[in-house]
Amino acid sequence: MKAVLQHFGLVPDRRGNILCPFHADHRPSCKIYDNSFYCWACGAGGDVINFTARYLNASNLEAAKYLAAAFGIITDGPETLRQQREREKRDKLKYAEQLREAL
Repeated sequence: MKAVLQHFGLVPDRRGNILCPFHADHRPSCKIYDNSFYCWACGAGGDVINFTARYLNASNLEAAKYLAAAFGIITDGPETLRQQREREKRDKLKYAEQLREAL
């Protein structure tokens, strides 16, 4: 959570509070925990993805993709054996179809 706050230029005070970016806050009322946040004034709260989504005015999926890109997290895993076989089968069928069209 702290790395994401730093990414957005937000620095918690010594008690772990920040000015809440989700309402006009004059005193730090948003408490930052290790893996979550909660604003005691407006009631906003959640995990790091919820925070990012609200901060960027985006969906949770868009926020997760943004964080993955910003922090270099690989989201596309290697193909499973089943996926590889299905892809190879599609490629063979496509190649056979191209051959038929060429003849």
